[in-house]
Amino acid sequence: MSSITAGNITDKRVFTVAQGGILPMANVSGGISGPAGLYVDDLSTGRLKRSDGSGNARQPKIGAFAAGYSQVTGGVATNTSSYLTMASVSVTCDGVTEVEVFAQWLSVSPASGTVAGDYIGFILAVDGSAAAMIYGASQATITRVDSTNLNLGDGGSLRNWVTPSAGTHTFALLALSVGHAFSVNYPFIRVAPSLQQ
Repeated sequence: MSSITAGNITDKRVFTVAQGGILPMANVSGGISGPAGLYVDDLSTGRLKRSDGSGNARQPKIGAFAAGYSQVTGGVATNTSSYLTMASVSVTCDGVTEVEVFAQWLSVSPASGTVAGDYIGFILAVDGSAAAMIYGASQATITRVDSTNLNLGDGGSLRNWVTPSAGTHTFALLALSVGHAFSVNYPFIRVAPSLQQ
């Protein structure tokens, strides 16, 4: 032959990598032949895949657990000396992963009556225990009602980070009112592995 075109050349080289490294592969559609735990960079998609040891390419898990969330229509914080649960969610933690807890509520409105000067406070807690509050009482979000308006429209949110012990934990948005009872509208809570560095 006087010349060879690129279309007649097939690259037969085999990629290799040091132990524990990420192996580049043209594509993993045919699976991965390698030990369990071998990570592969799929050059056709730019995504990481992981060998399960049986020739299959699996998507690696990137979080210690799947994010959990809960939203309910509403709850009532009565005039008590105890915090009441507005929304809660349970997740299983590994004991070493920091988690982000985020909660919000659309609005607050008095259940009835004149509420001028009354208060409602919100707090994040683990396992419903006042002793395990993520936010201390001095850091809670407090809404004071300064008029007799029955539609406060005061929404708000709380966010914090905590590393719970291994096991299943219930994270909750709690509320406590001083004076009249309040309706907390559309409380929401989400717990996910932290993205903080």
